[in-house]
Amino acid sequence: RATASTSTRSPCGRSATWSATPSRPGTAKASTPDTAKDEATRARYRESLDRLGQLFLRFHRAGVPLVAGTDGLTGVSMPFELATYVKAGLAPVDAHHMATLGAARVAGAEDRLGSIAVGKLADLVLVEGDPTVSIADIAKTEVVMKDGVLFDPDKLFVAAGMQPRKPVAAAKMGDVK
Repeated sequence: RATASTSTRSPCGRSATWSATPSRPGTAKASTPDTAKDEATRARYRESLDRLGQLFLRFHRAGVPLVAGTDGLTGVSMPFELATYVKAGLAPVDAHHMATLGAARVAGAEDRLGSIAVGKLADLVLVEGDPTVSIADIAKTEVVMKDGVLFDPDKLFVAAGMQPRKPVAAAKMGDVK
């Protein structure tokens, strides 16, 4: 089943695009990007990431308003960030909310961003699965909509200098850019 999603902007104008609803069980999987030169460095990276996730979870449990955010390519790094929080103990539905409507509320923009509703901006993604159950599904993007225009996520990957995730996506997309 597919899931519709929405995007939000941080107070400094950066955008983050995410998903919303249906049902499919699963688990989060966060792994450290392999930029380490040796196993000892890799182990330190994993430990640091685990500590970051635990700190984040403590803030969340204390009621501190937190939002997901990235300075990297949102469609690439945001799923990793959210999986890190879920691995630390945050429920997938809470991670999803934090990246959508929760972020819009913190930015004071919930009237136009953060959820799918009449009158809100048409910036969203369609994903395969249900990221409120399995946060890993957030990376299974099928369609991206920006300002009401549909885009093929694999073509976006290529435009950013990366390999497409699935070679037959364009054949399924029809009139999608």
